[in-house]
Amino acid sequence: MKCRISPFYRLISFIMLFAFFLMADSVFDAFLVVALILLSLKVCKVKAVKAVLPLFRLYVFYLTVFLFNALFQQGETVYWSWWIFNLTREGMITGAMVVVRVFIVSILANILTMSMSALDLSNAMGALLSPLKILHVPVDDAAFMISQAFSFIPRLTEDAEFVNKSMRARGGADSGRIRMSRMVLPLSIAAFRRADDMSMALISRGYDGGLVRRNKSIKPDAHDILSVAVSLGILLLGILL
Repeated sequence: MKCRISPFYRLISFIMLFAFFLMADSVFDAFLVVALILLSLKVCKVKAVKAVLPLFRLYVFYLTVFLFNALFQQGETVYWSWWIFNLTREGMITGAMVVVRVFIVSILANILTMSMSALDLSNAMGALLSPLKILHVPVDDAAFMISQAFSFIPRLTEDAEFVNKSMRARGGADSGRIRMSRMVLPLSIAAFRRADDMSMALISRGYDGGLVRRNKSIKPDAHDILSVAVSLGILLLGILL
């Protein structure tokens, strides 16, 4: 069963949820964030395993973000110091908060891209950014590029899993894990191959810029109004509290 919220209003709702998550700074906000993620998974008909589990493979990135904050931020409580590095309590807290925020935003981005096609996402972005056409901004081209970049995220995750399993099958595992450096080249080749296939597909279909919308109407129904109202209420709650 598909999500009943139209792509345009789904995108608006997710943008407001993104804003709330970035402002969240209390225990109550943390519980609300978890509840909203579970609700988003339920409403968008996305399995939690597919939306969350692939993100744990980016542990090197999350660790790097944490260390940059923990070792370079000044603070009163210093646990360890050497040369330009200072491991402080304040830096560790900030690093953990940044990692959690990035992780939550990544989950939401996965839910959004998994619950609608690339065409629906590009059409929704084009409609949302359409007022910028007054300033002669190439909205359609920008929306198309952004939506395609978003759609590449789950595809690259699938490629990473495929490369991982292929290396293990060929005896390339190192203590049950594949070193990240060994996956950079295959993933880069896969990404360039996907980009080349997409460009050839667009050329063969005579694409010359802009978007091809299947439905230009963005008239909301009851589900759309309820989704935007709930997201707006949560955002206002985060601003006022």
